[in-house]
Amino acid sequence: MVNGKTLYSDNACPQGTASTQVVTKSDHNLMAGLTPAQKAAADHIQPAAPSVSAFAPTGGSPSSNASECKALDEHIKYLDAMARQPQSGQMQDWIKDQRKKDRDRQFALHC
Repeated sequence: MVNGKTLYSDNACPQGTASTQVVTKSDHNLMAGLTPAQKAAADHIQPAAPSVSAFAPTGGSPSSNASECKALDEHIKYLDAMARQPQSGQMQDWIKDQRKKDRDRQFALHC
């Protein structure tokens, strides 16, 4: 505490300040439950390539539209699962953009 304000630091506290150690709980951090091998694998996950184009024509047959709608729905579920995992801000933005493209395509197909 410095002048009544809390400061967080990885370094030693300045003279004349009170210090306390912050304790974290392993069940509050998803990454804490992973083994080192799982953490390394998670660091190397590459985003999935978009499976459909957001502005492709919609002149397909009803059965092909239905299968594309199902594929889009599955891809959105996959993106939602990715978004619930610890990701960088850049990765979360990429996931949001891909999800929007999939939703736009679903709207164009009248899914």
